[in-house]
Amino acid sequence: MESTIDEKPIVEAKELSLESWLKIILMPEEERSQSLYPDYCFPSTEHRDLYLAKIETRDPREVRNLIRAFLMKTGCLGGDFDGIMAGLHISPNTALKSERVQRVAAGGPVWEGITWVLDLLHRPRMAVQVIQGYLAAHFWSLPDWRINGLFDAIRVIPNVA
Repeated sequence: MESTIDEKPIVEAKELSLESWLKIILMPEEERSQSLYPDYCFPSTEHRDLYLAKIETRDPREVRNLIRAFLMKTGCLGGDFDGIMAGLHISPNTALKSERVQRVAAGGPVWEGITWVLDLLHRPRMAVQVIQGYLAAHFWSLPDWRINGLFDAIRVIPNVA
């Protein structure tokens, strides 16, 4: 039986060529006929290294859209509410100090996105510092693929023309 997400087959992204992966990852999610695993970071170090080796030949819009795909968007992730509820049960005083918990309690999203970092690409060092700060604040709460995506964004940003 084929695995699916939202009735779309899941494709093991590391098995795709760089160009095939880029074609899918840069497509709006609602237009994709398949789901990628993983889909928020380079699927392998080989993909990343190939991309970075020729980044100067890439269309700047493509590079910007790839960075956007790696950054956190405002919203929720799969197991967020279970994690927040478990944290409240295990250590209520600590969990209640979390801005994420306060935001959810007020009816807001679990994650505030940082796609606005794209407005700092003209200041790459500052853009990288913002992502590093986001990682420092949320590292232990983020899924591995999201962490990898943020680190991949950090690797790509200094190469943006």
